[in-house]
Amino acid sequence: MRSRTPKSAIRLLVGVGVAAASLAPMAVSAQASPAPQGIFSLKVVAPSSYDRWANTDNQWTKNFRITGLYLKDIVVGVSVVGQKSAAATFSMMHTKGLTLNYGYSSFKNQNFVAFKGKIPAVNKALADLRLNSYSGGRVTMKVVATTETSGAVFEPLNGHFFKYVASPRITWADAKAAAEKEFFRGVQGYLATVTSEGENSFISANIENASNIWLGGSDAANEGEYKWVTGPEAGKTFWKANCATKAAGSADSCTGANSIEALSGNQGTKYKAATIADTVVNTFSGWDPAGEPNNWGLTGENYVATNWQGTKGKWNDLSGDTSSINGYLVEFSSKKGGPVPQVVSGSTTVSLVSLNAKPQDIEETVSGSKTKLSWTLPSSTLPTKFTVQGLTPMGWDDFCTVTPKRVLETYTCEGSTQTFSHYLVSASYGKIPKYGFSKSVVGILKVQR
Repeated sequence: MRSRTPKSAIRLLVGVGVAAASLAPMAVSAQASPAPQGIFSLKVVAPSSYDRWANTDNQWTKNFRITGLYLKDIVVGVSVVGQKSAAATFSMMHTKGLTLNYGYSSFKNQNFVAFKGKIPAVNKALADLRLNSYSGGRVTMKVVATTETSGAVFEPLNGHFFKYVASPRITWADAKAAAEKEFFRGVQGYLATVTSEGENSFISANIENASNIWLGGSDAANEGEYKWVTGPEAGKTFWKANCATKAAGSADSCTGANSIEALSGNQGTKYKAATIADTVVNTFSGWDPAGEPNNWGLTGENYVATNWQGTKGKWNDLSGDTSSINGYLVEFSSKKGGPVPQVVSGSTTVSLVSLNAKPQDIEETVSGSKTKLSWTLPSSTLPTKFTVQGLTPMGWDDFCTVTPKRVLETYTCEGSTQTFSHYLVSASYGKIPKYGFSKSVVGILKVQR
C-alpha cells in the first residue's frame, strides 16, 4: 500500500510553508520595488491610566509592550509630555541590545528618545521604564514604533519623519518646490513646520550636520505676520508683530517695509510679538532672542531658517535668495498631520499626585449616637478612596470608608459615636510603586474633649 501523510502533519506542513513564503524574499522584476525585509504587524499595547507621586524620582511605571512579528530591528520612540505646567522625565534601565538614534546621548532623564533594537530587547526595556516627576498634574507617556528606515529621521513625538537635504544657496521657493517632490512611504513631503518646543528641540539635536536650513514659514503675504505655508499647518499664523510698538517716526503698521527700513539706515526693525490681548493667535516660535525677526535691509526678509549660524533651534528671518543657506528640511506626515504609514503608537495618562494633597480642615460633629466627620482636599486629583480611623486606648478602629465619585469642596462620612482621641483620614491614590512610598497621604485631627 502507498503510505499516506497524516492530515495533522499536512496541516503543519502547510502552515510552515505559508510562514516560510511570507519570510522569504519575493522574486521581482527589475522595475519592481525591493521586497520587504520582514513582516509589518507591529502594535503598541499601552497600559490604562494610573497615579504616581509628584516630585519623586525613579518610580516604576506600568508596562508598555510591542507585539507583532518583525525579524529585524524596529525603531521605537518614547516620550513624556506634561499637560499645562506638569513636568516629568523618564529613564530606561535595561538597554542591552538597543542603540540610540543619532542626536541622543543617554537613556536617562529624557523627555523623548528614539532607539533601535529587536522586539524582545525593546520589551525588556519598556518593562523597566522609570518616571521622574517634578511637579503635580498630568503627563502623557507615549510609545511609537515603526520598521527600520534609512534616509529619514524618525521623530518620536508625533510619528513624523524628517530628511535634511544639503543644497547650498538654494532659494526658499526652490526649496519648497523640491521638498514637495519628495515622497516617503507614499506620503508627499513639504518644507518642515515646527509647532512645539519639543519638536524644535528634536530638530536642533537630531538632524545631522544641518545649520542654516529653510523651514516652511513666511510673512511674504503680510509683513510681520508669519504663517506656515506648507504641510498640514498651511495658513496658520504662528507669530505676529505688534507693529504699533515700533520706534517713533516709523509707520504704525507693518506695510511699506522698504521705506520704513530706509528711515533706520537699513538696520532692520525690532518687532515686538503681539499678544493674545491684541486678538492674535501667538503659538510656538523659536526666534533668536537677539532681535529676530527684524526684516533686515531694503528688500526685507520674509522666510524662516533654523539652526542659524550653528545656534541650534534658533530661527532667523532671511531674504528668499540669501547666499547663507546650506539646505532645507523636508517633513513627512499624513495629510492631517498624523503619523506616516507603518507607524503605530499607544499612550497613557499619568496623574502626578502631590504629597501635600492630604485631607485637611478635619472636623467632628457629634449628634447623639451618630458622629459626622468632614474634611477638605487641596487637590484636583480624585483619590480612589478615603479611609477614616479613630484612635482609642486599645489602638486604631475603623470608622468609615468613602469612595468619591467626583471632586467636592467637602467630603463627609458618618458612623457610630465613639470616644476617639484622634481621627486619621487617609486618601489613597491607587497603586503606588515600590521603594517604600506609602499608598496614601493622611490628615490627623486631635479631638479636644
